[in-house]
Amino acid sequence: MMKASKYIPLTLLLAGYGTTVIAEDQRYPSMQALGEVNGIALHCQYLGEIQRIKRAIVATVPKERVYGLAFETSTNDGFLAFIKSGEACPGPEGFKQEIDQRIQDMQKAFAAKAGEQQ
Repeated sequence: MMKASKYIPLTLLLAGYGTTVIAEDQRYPSMQALGEVNGIALHCQYLGEIQRIKRAIVATVPKERVYGLAFETSTNDGFLAFIKSGEACPGPEGFKQEIDQRIQDMQKAFAAKAGEQQ
């Protein structure tokens, strides 16, 4: 038990660092916003839109756990919130435009961060 206690402070420090980095990263909210509409698309069974969202993510987002987790968590939250709201599924054309905007926002966020790194 003595060995484990040596590592706890370092683990807590690193966990806090990760939270700070996420809070400052503008790409993270774009993944959350896209996950939210993905949850609605899942509930409404808009399979074409779900596939389109995932293709855009694969083409744009670095393969980092934090972004995948943000997307999956917000997908789940969006799905549950939509069910709880009791709202009817959005019309396909208006919903497609909403997804288009969120994909563009995500692409801009990742392009801006890539430009900063060069």
